[in-house]
Amino acid sequence: MRSAERDASDRVTATAGRGPGARLNILCNWANHVRAVCETRLDPKVLLTDDRPIFPTSTEAPVVMLFESDRLRLGVSDGVATLWLGDEAARNAIGLRFLRELDQAINAAENSPVIDVLVVRSGVPGIFATGPDLDELAHLDDAESRLEHAAIGQHVFRRFADLAQRMQTVAVIEGRCRDVGLELALACSHRLSVASPDALFSFDCRRHGVPSCWGGTVRLQGTIGLKAALDLFAGKLLPARAAARCGLIDRVVGARQARSELLWYLAELQDLKHSTQKRRGAVSIVQRIRELPIFASGLAKRAIQEHDDAIFQTIVETVMHGWRHGAAEGMSKERRAFASAIDTSESMRRQSRYRRIRRYLQSCANTSLPGRIVVVGSDQTSVDFALLALQSGCGACLLESVPSARQRGEALLRDGIARAVHNGWLNALEAQAKAKGIFSAAAEFRFAGNDLVIVADKSAQGPSAILTLESELPKEALLVSLAPLGNLTGSFNHPERCLSLLAATPVSPGNHVELRPGPATRPALAARLARWLDACGLLLTEAPVFAAESMPAVFAA
Repeated sequence: MRSAERDASDRVTATAGRGPGARLNILCNWANHVRAVCETRLDPKVLLTDDRPIFPTSTEAPVVMLFESDRLRLGVSDGVATLWLGDEAARNAIGLRFLRELDQAINAAENSPVIDVLVVRSGVPGIFATGPDLDELAHLDDAESRLEHAAIGQHVFRRFADLAQRMQTVAVIEGRCRDVGLELALACSHRLSVASPDALFSFDCRRHGVPSCWGGTVRLQGTIGLKAALDLFAGKLLPARAAARCGLIDRVVGARQARSELLWYLAELQDLKHSTQKRRGAVSIVQRIRELPIFASGLAKRAIQEHDDAIFQTIVETVMHGWRHGAAEGMSKERRAFASAIDTSESMRRQSRYRRIRRYLQSCANTSLPGRIVVVGSDQTSVDFALLALQSGCGACLLESVPSARQRGEALLRDGIARAVHNGWLNALEAQAKAKGIFSAAAEFRFAGNDLVIVADKSAQGPSAILTLESELPKEALLVSLAPLGNLTGSFNHPERCLSLLAATPVSPGNHVELRPGPATRPALAARLARWLDACGLLLTEAPVFAAESMPAVFAA
C-alpha cells in the first residue's frame, strides 16, 4: 500500500509539464494521485508524509538520475530536476564533505540541457538543512585553513546561485531551516515553505559562536533588508508566514495543499525564461529611509548596544561592510571575520556547549512528542506555555479553579492568540479552532490521556499543592514545575517522572530554558520534554545532567 502511494506521489512531484500545457498535465497527474490514494485506501489528507524514504524512487515515472551519493540525489523528469538532501545521521548539517558532493551535483545540472527548474528538497522529516558542522570546524587549527574553509563554501554556493542564469532554482522547505541551511536556501532564486510547526527559520550564530561565512551576511540583507537581517542574526526565530511577510520566503502553502501548490508553482516557473528580480516583503517607507547608507550606521549601533555580544558585533560589522561596499567586498570581509572570530576563547566555549546540546537533542530525536499538554495556572507564564503548545501543533488545557483568575487568563489567552496570528505562528482559522475550550476548572478535570503537566502559576507551586497534583496524575504523565522541587522528590509516588524547568520570561520562541532533572528523573521521560521544547523554538542553555543511577548507557556515554 505504501509503495503505491509513493509511486503516485513521485509521479506527481517529478512531472510538472512544460510550456502552455503545463497546467493541464498538473490536473491529470493530480487526478491520478487522488485515484491512487483512494485505491490504496489511504487517508487523502496524508499528502506530505514524514515516513517517506530519504530518496523516493518510482518505477513508473521517467526519472533520469544525474548524480547520486550518500547525502545527495539529483534526478530529472520532464524538465524538472529534484535535488534531495538526505544526510539523516547528521540531520542535514552542511559541511565540507556535503559541499564536495553538492559541487558535483552542480556540475551534473550545468551539463544537462533539459532542466527548466531545479527543486531542492529534504528527505529528512522535520528538517530542511542545518549546519555548520562544528566537529569539522574543530580541525581548522590555523588562519589559512579557516580562510580556505570559508572560501570553498562561498565558491560552491556562488556556483549554485549562478545556476539561476540558466534555470529556475527553488528551495522547498518543509522543516527547520537554520544557519548554513538558510544560506543554501538564500542561494536559490525562489523559496517555497510549508506552513507547518517544523518550518522555522533562524541564524544561531550567537549561540554556537560561529559567524556566517558562506555568503549569508551578503545575501540575507540583500533579500530582506538591513533591519530584518540584523534581527535574524541576533537570534530571532521566524515561522513560515512571518518569513514570507518580510520577503525571506516567496510563497507559503498549507500542509494539505502542499503537493498541488508546488505543482502549480513549478508550472509557473517553467513559463519564465530566467529568474526575475523579486521585490522585498512588506517594508514601510520609513524603514526603507532608515536603511539608506546615510542612516544605516544608527541601525547597526543600536543593534550592537541592545545585545552587547562580541560574536554578534562581528556579524553586524560584516553585514554593514557588505551593505556599504557591495557583494564582493562583503564576501571578503565575511571570510576574514570568520577566520578571526572562531579562534577566540569565547567562540570555542560556545561551540563546545552547543555541541553538547545538539548531541543531547539528537539522542532525543526518536522519542515521541507529547500529544496534549496541561498547564496549571492562569498567569502570563501559564498562558505563554499554552500558546507554545498550540503553535507546535499539540493540544493544550489551562487549569484554574478561581473564576476571577480564569477570566483574567482567558483575556491574556485572547491577546496571546492575536499576537500569534499577527506574528505568523497561527492563521486565523487555526486560532479560532484552537482557542475553544482551553480553560477548565481544576476540580472538574481528569488527567487521563494527558502526558505532560506543567505547573507554571506561582500560586500552585507550593509543596502541598504539587504533592497533591502528583498523586492524581497517571503513571505515564511527566510533571514539570517552574519552581525548584528540592526535597519534594522523596515524597512523590513516582519521582522518576518529575523535574523542574527554569524559563526566561516571556516564554516565547527564541528564549532560553534550563532543564533540571531530579535525582531519580528518567532520561527517557525528560527527552520527551526536551524534544518538545526544541520543537517550540525554546533554546536549552545546557544539556541536562542526570544522576548516574538513573542514566542508561546511551546517556552516560
